[in-house]
Amino acid sequence: MAITRLVRMLEENTKMQASTQAWIPGFIDPRLNGHFNGMQARAMIKLAVSCVQEDRNMRPTMENVVQQLLSVP
Repeated sequence: MAITRLVRMLEENTKMQASTQAWIPGFIDPRLNGHFNGMQARAMIKLAVSCVQEDRNMRPTMENVVQQLLSVP
């Protein structure tokens, strides 16, 4: 299950210090040519990972997803 491994890897990466972001560009659309906010990208990846948790009770509600999206600086 490649997706499961990818999710686990992203989960571990998002737990790292915010200053350790070297892995993020590999998950961003290359057409942006590196023009993106790393903290925003990290927040979006973290949210995406939370939405695909195996245990559905661990997934955020849509209300929580909206709140998280609105709180991204």
